[in-house]
Amino acid sequence: MDDLIAQVNERTLDELFEALKAAVSDPQLSPRKCILALGRAYIEYAVTHSHRWKMIFEHRMPEGESVPDSFKERVARMFALVQDHLQHLAGQRSEAQLELAAQALWSGVHGVCILGLDQKLQATSGGRSVQEVADSLLENYLDGFTAKRRSPAPKK
Repeated sequence: MDDLIAQVNERTLDELFEALKAAVSDPQLSPRKCILALGRAYIEYAVTHSHRWKMIFEHRMPEGESVPDSFKERVARMFALVQDHLQHLAGQRSEAQLELAAQALWSGVHGVCILGLDQKLQATSGGRSVQEVADSLLENYLDGFTAKRRSPAPKK
């Protein structure tokens, strides 16, 4: 049964990846707009296919077994898609810093999305939609990410 669930989850990840790629297919989009489009596409897919989307994250392999490498590769390519667009905004950041930024940013979008789908966000967001909260997260993160780096304040 776990193998079947893993296969369904891989198909779902393939569909999600195609939806994300389609969202950024316009070559006229700026890197910032691409990141926002990725966030919107991710949430739209999760809302439209909520049961399959949740199954990706809720299924646990039996103790001692890990998800197949093919599953890990599919997840990694989604982070890579985000990272590719962040790279254009990265300035002098290292590859490791860029990878961490993509993971942090996308984990935040995922968190907003799961809270929204579980009906836990609406009670605390003042009636704002999942998309509105995710857009705010993305905009504020990107503002900070692209701000000129200041030297840290001297320690007292």
